[in-house]
Amino acid sequence: LGSMYESGRAAGGRDFKKAYQWYTKAASQGDAIAQRKLGVMYRLGTRVAKDNKKAFEWFSKAALQGDAVAQQALGDFYVGGVEVPENYEKAFEWYSKAAEQNNGQAQWALGAMYYGGYYGAKKSFFGKPKPDYEKAFEWWSKGVAQKHFLAATNLGAMYINGQGVRKDLVTAYALLRIGEQQVASLADGFGIKKTTQEFATNTVKLAKNMTAEQIAKAKALSAQMKILLDSGKPIDHLLPK
Repeated sequence: LGSMYESGRAAGGRDFKKAYQWYTKAASQGDAIAQRKLGVMYRLGTRVAKDNKKAFEWFSKAALQGDAVAQQALGDFYVGGVEVPENYEKAFEWYSKAAEQNNGQAQWALGAMYYGGYYGAKKSFFGKPKPDYEKAFEWWSKGVAQKHFLAATNLGAMYINGQGVRKDLVTAYALLRIGEQQVASLADGFGIKKTTQEFATNTVKLAKNMTAEQIAKAKALSAQMKILLDSGKPIDHLLPK
């Protein structure tokens, strides 16, 4: 019922107050989805006073029951030091749990932690973080499969810079183009044109260092990737190492 009132599918249309009431009843009885929904409402301040403490509490209850979105949200709390001390180790732990359940946001975040050299990645002898590009590539590849635009964009950057992979502008362009298409789809859904325009500059900039033949190959590769991703198929075989 809570979901129906939130989405507007209930009689009388959208009613966040009733959605909150039903989510609270279900959450109090241990329903993980309702607990996560309450967490989101408190985190965003959706028709309730924004309360990060309560959001963390409800996300924690849902996360312990295996809810991937709640697990990813806890990772965000620990990375940002929201209501809890900043703790990359715990963030890594929760992102890992969510990522294993194919949560695209968590997969991107986990890749970013490996790329930046935070917990879970290899450390240098001097105690400074050392990037693990192999692991970053692995998780961003999984994120691309979940249509996470930042994962595609970051993976494209790895091919531009030759980080963990050989430099390949064609593959880089194809991935950046995938990222642009994904963010355009997301932005259109929210009516955000500026975001789409900002991402569209990625391929334009890269194209200045490519030949016409390379650009044509990249566009064809991107189209092939899109077909596979839209049908839920992997594109790993199209990503040279």
